[in-house]
Amino acid sequence: MRHHLPAGSGVSVTALPGQDLADTVGVTLECAASDEDTIPHLAATRISRAGELDAIVRRLSDSGTGCRARP
Repeated sequence: MRHHLPAGSGVSVTALPGQDLADTVGVTLECAASDEDTIPHLAATRISRAGELDAIVRRLSDSGTGCRARP
């Protein structure tokens, strides 16, 4: 994706209708692995159980991609 964006650009990964949070997280990690400053939209309406947001934030933070997510 880097060749499509000016240096220093950020990437916002939007939660689309019909897409689950795993899809959003997966795309976020792919972009972050390409050294893009990546910001996921984690739609609250898609959080179905207690602790799910914490688990997602932990996965993003622990991915080693530099994606710094926080609730």
